[in-house]
Amino acid sequence: MITRMKKLQCLVYHRDYEAFLKQLRQIGVVHVVTSDIRKAENAELRERLDRVRRIERIADQLRAVKVNADVAQVVNTAATGCAERGMEVVARVEAINSRIGELNATIKSATEQVEALRPWGEFEPAGIDRLAEARRTMRFYAVSDKTMDESWLDLPGCVLINKVNGQVYFVSIEAEGEEVKFSGATAVALPRTTLHEAEQTLRTAQAAVPELLTELQVLALQNISDVDAAAEAEACGARFRHVELDTERAADDTLMVMTGWLPEAKEQPVSQSLADSAAWYEISMPTREDVIPTQMSNNKLVTLYETLTNMYGKPNYDEFDATPIISIFFSIFFGFCVGDAGYGLVLLLFGFPICKFLKNGLQLNINPVLVTVLGFAATVMGLILGTAFGVSLADIDAPWISWMHPYMITGKLPGTNYDLQMVAAIAIGVFHLILAIFVKCVGNTIRLGLRAAMVDWAWWLLIVSGVVVGLLTALTTIPAETLKYALLGIGIACAIFIYPLNNPNRSMGVNVGAGLWDTYNMVTGLLGDVLSYIRLYALGLAGGMLGGVFNQLAAQVGDSSEQFGWIFMLLILVLGHVLNLAMSCLSAFVHPLRLTFVEYFKNAGYSGKGVAYEPFK
Repeated sequence: MITRMKKLQCLVYHRDYEAFLKQLRQIGVVHVVTSDIRKAENAELRERLDRVRRIERIADQLRAVKVNADVAQVVNTAATGCAERGMEVVARVEAINSRIGELNATIKSATEQVEALRPWGEFEPAGIDRLAEARRTMRFYAVSDKTMDESWLDLPGCVLINKVNGQVYFVSIEAEGEEVKFSGATAVALPRTTLHEAEQTLRTAQAAVPELLTELQVLALQNISDVDAAAEAEACGARFRHVELDTERAADDTLMVMTGWLPEAKEQPVSQSLADSAAWYEISMPTREDVIPTQMSNNKLVTLYETLTNMYGKPNYDEFDATPIISIFFSIFFGFCVGDAGYGLVLLLFGFPICKFLKNGLQLNINPVLVTVLGFAATVMGLILGTAFGVSLADIDAPWISWMHPYMITGKLPGTNYDLQMVAAIAIGVFHLILAIFVKCVGNTIRLGLRAAMVDWAWWLLIVSGVVVGLLTALTTIPAETLKYALLGIGIACAIFIYPLNNPNRSMGVNVGAGLWDTYNMVTGLLGDVLSYIRLYALGLAGGMLGGVFNQLAAQVGDSSEQFGWIFMLLILVLGHVLNLAMSCLSAFVHPLRLTFVEYFKNAGYSGKGVAYEPFK
């Protein structure tokens, strides 16, 4: 549900405003209306925001550091949460990053020098300088052994240095102003250093990098809480300055005009706190024109699903919170798509370890409690659908499972060739859509009034009547003629509001035309929406069949191998079912999310454009 809000308006003398904001921040429940802090134009504020992002980058870097076991054993990981120490750590990490960058550049340069000098061996560049003083020039050449002309070595001053990997390296010492042409040979420019010096530089730089990386591991173990505290302190300071700068001013900038929002339940403590301040304030009910922040308030179980709602967008203040409905249907959809009680049991028992593995390996933020709850839903739905680890539970006559047989949805719909599971998926989809349209009707009635929402109620009544008549025709002995006339009467009554009276502000002709267009969209849209729910049946069926295939393959391998067959059988079972579980969970997350975001939200009229309630604290 959405927390009821009240509007707070304050007038404060400009000299008292900073003290007033500090008091307001101590209260910690008022959402102050400001512009988007990310679009701040003030230079000081931009600098603060850049500093916050800088600290957050360092914090992310430290979290990503992989700590060796030997380092973890000798380092004290006691958290302090000191913001001042955190800023020192940020400066040190930045210095380490800079130093590692310099060392990597040195390593790259020294490696290139060593590779260039190694074929020539050890020599002193100073010797080349002495030759230059004696009016002699030493030139270095490299040529492939296939291109090498052995007669070059007979020339005065031409000396063979080395032959490596099909390349010939030689030098030519020539008088000043002379240059011998060696066709096909490449002149080589060597660094002004010796091979020994280049190798020593390379070793020194390579030895320094591990020491710095070890220091980073120590900082990651000891000081990540300090860096987080520094980031929080800087963000808090930036937020305070943003509120201060973004406040409306009046009376020649001598009065500060602040607008905020607070939960209705917090009105009395806020009033008591502000009564002692130097501000004039008023707490009032919101109006229809106000942009009111949204705070969702649900129980602990439903709160787990708020992440899914926020992925689409928070509800507007005058909308219904979709999270309670999502918590029910997403769990059912997830269980239907997994469709296997064994896989659900794995998620139920190993929710916490699985989430830890995913977080460390893929950097995902998944609530392990939500995984456990979804595992329970998958276990229950798997029992109802009659599958566990690819085995059909409906074919097992053991007492421990036979009591569930009457409750399992297996086989065909009596008198038809349709699978009961497919019919169940469509039935769930129809109910989901009817509920979505009902939510839209109630919401429009509250926001716009009953007269404006009558067209929505007419469509809802017509759809529900059609479903009820269809069920009564199939399940009872009531004469079809009676049901037909009942549906016809309801349809005529609904058509009055769908066509001529759908909008009291338009002419009847326009309303009829608009009603016909709405009818086309409604019929085609609902048909496509209902068929979308078949994916629940298809995904559950595919997962169960694939699990059965792995079981059959493992059994065949076990029967065909006389020795060690059980090892290969076990490998196929474990690897096959782990792969199937991973694919089932992926599809069981994505497709129910799509049924919620597309089919449900569209028919419920959910916009998801609400402003998040962010108290100034």
